[in-house]
Amino acid sequence: MITLREEHLDGKVLQCGVYRHFKGGRYYAQKLALHSETEDLHVVYHSVETGKVFVRPLALWVEEVEWPDGQRRPRFVLETQVEPSPFGTTS
Repeated sequence: MITLREEHLDGKVLQCGVYRHFKGGRYYAQKLALHSETEDLHVVYHSVETGKVFVRPLALWVEEVEWPDGQRRPRFVLETQVEPSPFGTTS
């Protein structure tokens, strides 16, 4: 179920938008998905620079890692919140 600026699945919420990865890349997180075998939650996202589409387990998406400045933060940090598109892209 998509609501304004959020993707909901099994009680979890993903803020749709552009995230900065701890290694510097920028990615648009567009929705949550269930793994067909395990039913684990995954984030569907694409590179802002290349457009390549990826999936990553939600647990790894929110996992805290050490950033280049030595601070521990989530692997992906929200930069810009956007409205989710019913077609899965921002363009």
